[in-house]
Amino acid sequence: MKEGVSRPALTRARDADIPRNRKARLTGFQRCGGEGTTGAAGHTIVGYGVNDTIVLFDRVREELKRDQKTDFKALTNRCVNLTLSRTILTSATTLFTVLSLLIFTSGDIKGFAVLRK
Repeated sequence: MKEGVSRPALTRARDADIPRNRKARLTGFQRCGGEGTTGAAGHTIVGYGVNDTIVLFDRVREELKRDQKTDFKALTNRCVNLTLSRTILTSATTLFTVLSLLIFTSGDIKGFAVLRK
């Protein structure tokens, strides 16, 4: 298996594991089951990660077509810098949404915001 194929897959697995590990720490490893809100939060995080990966790879592909003379490492660095502001804005928007859910809701929706039941 090539490094370019396995590294994004491992990154997605790590991203999916974040909510489960956080829930385990919050509950003292008592209830680490697959409740619906934890699963939904995990899928949300994986979705953001996959979207960022696709956007970055697409930007690299487009830049490779346009600029074939630049070193690949420099081109990739430029593409990461170009997509970084978009990623930061998306993360900030998500943070504000989660804070709104935390402040203005209750029940399962609030559990989604803080990853607990």
